[in-house]
Amino acid sequence: MCCDIRVASEEARFGLPEVGLGILPGAGGTQTIPRVIGLSRALDMLLTNRWLTSNEAYRFGLVSRVVTKEDAP
Repeated sequence: MCCDIRVASEEARFGLPEVGLGILPGAGGTQTIPRVIGLSRALDMLLTNRWLTSNEAYRFGLVSRVVTKEDAP
């Protein structure tokens, strides 16, 4: 989330694994994710342990483009 350019494979998933363990996300996740995708979507991820597909992440602005697995950097 703290990158300037975020490129995702079609198979990528995005989430905050700490939430599934009942702990707060590290590295500023609770502050960074709302700034990137908005408060409502961030709270959905933070409170329910929801993971995003690469296409959802693109629509929400978390990644700047989605590429095939073969073209992933």
